[in-house]
Amino acid sequence: MKLTNIAVKSISLALITAFTIVEIINKETTVFYIIYLFWFDEFIRTVFDRVAYRFKKENIENPIQFQQQNKERFFLLGVYFIFIVVLFGIIIDWKQMDLIGLNYSVLLFKNQIFNFSLLTIIAREIYLYQSKTDKIRPKSVASNGIIILHISIVL
Repeated sequence: MKLTNIAVKSISLALITAFTIVEIINKETTVFYIIYLFWFDEFIRTVFDRVAYRFKKENIENPIQFQQQNKERFFLLGVYFIFIVVLFGIIIDWKQMDLIGLNYSVLLFKNQIFNFSLLTIIAREIYLYQSKTDKIRPKSVASNGIIILHISIVL
């Protein structure tokens, strides 16, 4: 049975949401955890777009524009990474060492539920990468994932 891309995205979202709810119930999560998870979701998508550019160039609608926009997304994600780690990982929880410890466990991949969420994202992207048969369109810096990440940071 072949799953549709929408079904795979929905299953991935449901699993990530369930993992995050478990973390909230166990009081093992922070704002950093959630925003960093959004950041990683977009980062993994961008990495898989780079892989598609390298190995499925013939399926890309406009390879030059695709590569340029992919570089722009990597740059923006780099800026966001520094901002997220410094502001949400350290400064916001400055006086609460237990929360900073939770943040560092996530940052250093020592939080198993966070790692399972990342594996879910990676599995989704592998499936989507392998199932793409139509033309791959470039994603701008203002892609859905970046917009969600930006709104999450603002809120």
